[in-house]
Amino acid sequence: MRWKLLLAIFAGLLMILLVSIPHIAEWYLEKHDQELLGREVEVDDLDINIFTGKLGIENLRVLEADRQSDFLSCRDGKVYFSWWKLFSDDIYIRGITLDGLQVNIIQNGEQFNFDDLLPSPSEDTLEQEEPKKYVWHLDSMLLSGAGIKYQDVLVGSELALDSITFISRDLSSQSPLYNAYARLMMDEGALEATLNIDADQSLYTLQSNIAQFPFAAFQPYLEHVIKLSTFDSHLDANILLSGSYTQADSFALSGDMHVRDFVMVDEQQDSLIAWADFSLEVDSLDTRKQIYDFGDIRMLHPYIRLVNSTEGDNFTRALVNPPSQDSLATKDSLTVQPPTDTLKQENSFQSPFEFLAKTLYDVSQEYLFVNYLADSIAIDEGVLDYYDYTLQDSFYMELSQLSALATDIKEGDQYAHFDIRALLDRTGNLVADLEVSRSGVDNMLFNFKVDNVYLSNFNPYSKYYVAYPFVDGKVIFSSKNSIKDYFLTSDNNLFVEEIAVGEKDTANALNELPMKLAVALLRDLQGNVDLDVPVEGQLNDPKYKFWRAILQVLKNILLKVVTAPYRLLANAIGGDPKDLKSVTFADLQYDIQQEQARRLKNVAKVLKKKPEFNINFVSVSDSVEEKSALALAEGWSDYQSSLGMVSQDSLLIAPGLNSLDSSFFYFIQQSLPSIDSVYAENIVAACMELTGEAQVNALYQQLWQKRQDAVRDYLLEVEGLNEDRWLFVEKTEAPADTTITQPQFLIEYHVE
Repeated sequence: MRWKLLLAIFAGLLMILLVSIPHIAEWYLEKHDQELLGREVEVDDLDINIFTGKLGIENLRVLEADRQSDFLSCRDGKVYFSWWKLFSDDIYIRGITLDGLQVNIIQNGEQFNFDDLLPSPSEDTLEQEEPKKYVWHLDSMLLSGAGIKYQDVLVGSELALDSITFISRDLSSQSPLYNAYARLMMDEGALEATLNIDADQSLYTLQSNIAQFPFAAFQPYLEHVIKLSTFDSHLDANILLSGSYTQADSFALSGDMHVRDFVMVDEQQDSLIAWADFSLEVDSLDTRKQIYDFGDIRMLHPYIRLVNSTEGDNFTRALVNPPSQDSLATKDSLTVQPPTDTLKQENSFQSPFEFLAKTLYDVSQEYLFVNYLADSIAIDEGVLDYYDYTLQDSFYMELSQLSALATDIKEGDQYAHFDIRALLDRTGNLVADLEVSRSGVDNMLFNFKVDNVYLSNFNPYSKYYVAYPFVDGKVIFSSKNSIKDYFLTSDNNLFVEEIAVGEKDTANALNELPMKLAVALLRDLQGNVDLDVPVEGQLNDPKYKFWRAILQVLKNILLKVVTAPYRLLANAIGGDPKDLKSVTFADLQYDIQQEQARRLKNVAKVLKKKPEFNINFVSVSDSVEEKSALALAEGWSDYQSSLGMVSQDSLLIAPGLNSLDSSFFYFIQQSLPSIDSVYAENIVAACMELTGEAQVNALYQQLWQKRQDAVRDYLLEVEGLNEDRWLFVEKTEAPADTTITQPQFLIEYHVE
């Protein structure tokens, strides 16, 4: 009976021991937590059941090193194992379940709040023999209701992942196949993924579904690049990814993704970029087989706001480290004295049209390179707002209802063709086609046409550059551009219907161009202006800007027009430019004969067909020559009177020098006792002395007055013009142009 008693006592002690093990373990863990982990550990209940192979723990807390908050906590954890196999090389775990596991991760530079929990490597541990290998099996692992909070102290970000579920089954060291299912929430977004791994082949397959995954939490990571008040979007995706985890650049992918409700707002609360949806369909993408086959790539309702001010553009200002102003500064000239005058600093972007073309290239280049294929690349219902506050008056332009479409992009296509449509300032139409080479932007074709745009919309620029606004006119601008190896050949045409220039608006304009005169000359009989503006240049030259080149060509055209207007006027009336430059007379002639009438008739045609024009008749001659002729004519008139001839107009009967006879020389000599002998070589000087300088000058003025009267009478009586259409301007000295040898009226055209 004694052995039975001893057995009973042993059994009782064993039962007490087994029952006490959890309490002993709990006491030991809390007593020696600092020695074991270097952290304080708290446990509400620890359950160890040797008979069922269960290890349970409730309300586990592992505190931070400062003991002020939790590093890790778990509401309920259970491990089911075969305890008798713990003493063998074959470990079998039936299941692991963790409920309510919460982990707080804090990063401060290169340091984490769990660094003290990691073993530090030492020479002793490095030299130890390889640990003994065990065979293990895990039937199932379940993680539910878990959460991870991640804080980056330096960046100032905080990410919270919650409702984490993780499931894995049938894991074993004897099988190369591993599987896992995970689901988690971030704000209102959810991510669900299934992962399968073949360790023998180093292959993986990941099927993921993402719904409304938010971007806002990542805004702090952008703040070292760009300063934003708002950065938000969410991602929806269904992606199948497979490949080798030993070769990160070799993978296959298919599926679709949507980046929705994207918005970037700068610190001034102004939007920079936004869109409703950017969708990408991937039919087959295999980097190892060099297959890049996309479906539809589409951006819906994109919005871009471009603001240019004296401090630069809004995108550059938003950058934390913007490029230096010196690198952006380029100069321009639009003044009458091109070598010396310059414009203000060049904008970092040139125009909405260039920005649109560059954006389309940036969006598409990743999908066109090498052997990329796509069913379509599209932009729908886009809006581009452009503001310029660098002028005296602010400028605003809206490009709305923007659409761009490229379809059926094949592997063998050298170019991807985009059809572009947009509404400009609500009334104008933009139609363009863009062909982007697979080799890049150095080879492309870009043609566009803008029509039904009011020229007055651009008055802030016209007043800033040339001091004149436009009160009427609709613009049609077409441009054909070819780029080969970065060299641009551009044929542009500017057509303005019923153009009209207003009054000079400012005295501080950069240029002093006679715009009213230039427009009046360029305008046809219907009031339209039609100009061809050819431009070319090397685009990879940082000093070359497309719109600046166009402005330079336009300036040159205007200067040429106002300095040499006669060809344009002759084209308007179908005449000869020479007939519109001057009205020429013979020496001493003042009456209107056939040649003068022909030229005045052509001048009258200009005034009738272009009622905005007035003219100046500028009297020009070699005054010395004509005054000499007047003195000779006056001497001849006195000679005729001495012979008793009937008095006639001396200007009409004056002979040539070769027709004078000796009796005339004798008469002049008798009239001038101071001269011993008069002959052909000094007859003019003798007549000048006989008539007197004052009388010759008076006769010279009378001669030009008669010419003015003759021209006035012809224009009034024959052509029926009003006298307020012209002025006579006295300029009797010979001009610098030595080819002018005959007296004439030079004709200057001007607009009031």
